[in-house]
Amino acid sequence: MDQHDRVRRRAFARAALGVLVFAVASGVAHTAGVAGSEHFGLTGITAKAIPAVTLFMIAVPLVLSLRGKWDRRPVGEMGLRRPATAGYGFIVVGTSAGLVLGVGAAAGTLRVDSVDRWSLASFLLVNTVLALLLEAVPEELTLRGYTFSALADRWRPRLAGAGTTALFVIAPSIGIAVGAGLDLLIWGHAEPVTFAPGGQDPAAYAVLLAVFGAMLVTARIACGSVWVCVAAHLTFLTVNRIFIAPAGFDTGVDVHLAPGGSEVMVVGYLLGATVAFAVIGARSGRGRRTPNRDGNRRRQRTTRGRHRNSIRTMVHRHRTHPHCDP
Repeated sequence: MDQHDRVRRRAFARAALGVLVFAVASGVAHTAGVAGSEHFGLTGITAKAIPAVTLFMIAVPLVLSLRGKWDRRPVGEMGLRRPATAGYGFIVVGTSAGLVLGVGAAAGTLRVDSVDRWSLASFLLVNTVLALLLEAVPEELTLRGYTFSALADRWRPRLAGAGTTALFVIAPSIGIAVGAGLDLLIWGHAEPVTFAPGGQDPAAYAVLLAVFGAMLVTARIACGSVWVCVAAHLTFLTVNRIFIAPAGFDTGVDVHLAPGGSEVMVVGYLLGATVAFAVIGARSGRGRRTPNRDGNRRRQRTTRGRHRNSIRTMVHRHRTHPHCDP
């Protein structure tokens, strides 16, 4: 095995490790949630908060530690710089969803019957906190952050993005398997291990994950930051819980959906957001280079600048104090 093969295998191993971090944290969070709801009788926001806090406290510190201590690379190169790019995530996904859902409403596929403003405001607050802890931040740091950066160290952005999306599709099923194993070990029983959670159709779930993952990694490449992915992820969850599936939340919005229309609208606005992010990336030129190599170029330019400054200092010293030179 030559040096290039070893480098490629190490890059893929690091990428898979990022997925494994998220999957294990997800499985442990599931078991913690089962303990809280079924064995301690917790309900409502408290029951939802336990798995959210558990996943966040395991996945985020662990992946940051892996990047800094095991990889010995700057944590910022995972895409943690430029937090202002989060605005693109809110604007692009929100606009695309608004357009597609508006078309659905005009076509009769979606109808909003009533809105309770106070319940909606309460939902937006609670959902934002829980979604950031349980899904948006840990998923994006481990997958579009650590995993993508590991692959982008070796391959071009689009290929690294394709690999990240493929791993993203299988990550939830690994988390389900880990959670089932822990449930069986601790409680003596567990739900069957499936590819899709909650009895969803596996094929439809795989398509949704692939389209969603493609949108997120396109945003990552286009803006060079994980924060745009966090914002896009949060916007996706919020829109879907209000208009498509409330996921156990009281959103305050009474929505009527025609059969089969929700899947088409979700995939439609995700594809629209993907195209918009691709245009942003094409205009900025980020799709033609890897963020990590950009970081390497910045370090090289900084080193050359310091070298030139030291030479100028030596020349100035020689001209003003020639007797100080050896």
